[in-house]
Amino acid sequence: MATSDQSAGATGGIDLRGDDPRLTERFLRRVDRGSDDPVWLVGVVHDHPASVHRARSVVQATNPDVLAIEVPPLAAPLFEQYATDGHEPPRLGGEYSAAIQAAPGARVVGIDAPNRRFFAALSRTCLDERVSLSTARRLADGVADASRTAVTARLLAAVSAATSYTAAADRAFDHDHDCSSRDDAETQAAAERAVVDRIEKTLAVLDRPAALRIRDETREACMSRRIAELSTSGVVVAVVGVGHLDALADGLSETA
Repeated sequence: MATSDQSAGATGGIDLRGDDPRLTERFLRRVDRGSDDPVWLVGVVHDHPASVHRARSVVQATNPDVLAIEVPPLAAPLFEQYATDGHEPPRLGGEYSAAIQAAPGARVVGIDAPNRRFFAALSRTCLDERVSLSTARRLADGVADASRTAVTARLLAAVSAATSYTAAADRAFDHDHDCSSRDDAETQAAAERAVVDRIEKTLAVLDRPAALRIRDETREACMSRRIAELSTSGVVVAVVGVGHLDALADGLSETA
């Protein structure tokens, strides 16, 4: 099982000794799976300028065959559309569209729920854990919301592809932060660290509801398996929320 220390030592190929504080071991994992082609996990704070820079930089340094992004498969085409807007980085889509733009030859794959594997795994978990009716209802509500968002994103991608209108996704794909791409690297990195520190401290004192725990653990297990499958096609870069880094690294190491 990959620990944080092990992962920190496995970032060969990316220069973490330079002057850019946005490229640090806290946000990167390299997982070797018994071949010459590693899996790179890039942790991000969604839509944060520091994360946008990190995703672009890692993709440019590794030239991946596959770019995996933490969105449902239905939503991936929307971010591919965003990546073609002619701006660098793209105006919409945050770190995902920025990474896609930086990897024009890579296969782009959405690895997050909802998808068939997630539905099957979630159903098995609910049966195995004999979840309560209230927990099952909360899970169903959350899955329904995520499914509606994914379908909406796919429809927006179709509109963008068929017209000159660039359809912006809702706030689920857009976040405000206390800094911008115009700020220097140190300011961006400090602001991003503050966000992650705040989230980690909050999670440390919270008792997660059963529905949230089951959903997140199932999502991470499914994402790990999907990345493992993709790793047979060459170098993989996966851009995911920083909170998923350790779970995905552990899952990938266990299946190597």
